[in-house]
This record gives sequence, C-alpha cells and structure tokens, in this order.
Amino acid sequence: MEGKELALSFHILYERLAPEYDYKTQKATKKFDENSANGKLMIAVCNELLPNLRARIKQLEDTFKHYHDHGSKRDRTDTCKECGLKVKGNIMANKEEIKFPPINN
Repeated sequence: MEGKELALSFHILYERLAPEYDYKTQKATKKFDENSANGKLMIAVCNELLPNLRARIKQLEDTFKHYHDHGSKRDRTDTCKECGLKVKGNIMANKEEIKFPPINN
C-alpha cells in the first residue's frame, strides 16, 4: 500500500462515516482528487505515516514469530529462557520503540 491508496481509503471511510457523527463534509471535497491541495496533503500525510505503520507491523510480526518459535518460556524478568530475548508484555523490549510524530493542536 502506498500513500495515495491509503489516502483514498481514508477519504472513502471519512465520507461514509461523517453522517453518523452529524458531520457534513464539504461539497468541494466529496470526491477524492489527488491533484487538489486537499488530495496532495492527504497523500503526503499518509506517506509520512506509512513507514511508522510498517515498522510497527514488523515489530508485532517479530513478536508473534518469537512466541510461535519459543512459546511463553519466560522467567520472572521477562527474558526468554530459550534465547535470552527481553520481552515486555507482548512487545519485544529490545526493539526500538516506534515513534510517531507529535500531533500539535
């Protein structure tokens, strides 16, 4: 999936859900236009988010693979007895934390 595809999916869902929240979207942006300022901005935002989302998915896949390969063989310090990997909850503690950009209101 690339930014344009995610932006289009977001737009379709946004338009579909807006009435459920008593929100009326702008008539000028009801149809997604990738060449409009709004469309370009949405694609740019999605392109910024995708690397973080992919990294988080990879992190979760690695965690699930670890549990599949090693089961729940952890000691009291959340260290896998099989391979020594530090595991915190259901997320690998020795993986770099995924940082999303701050949202400023």
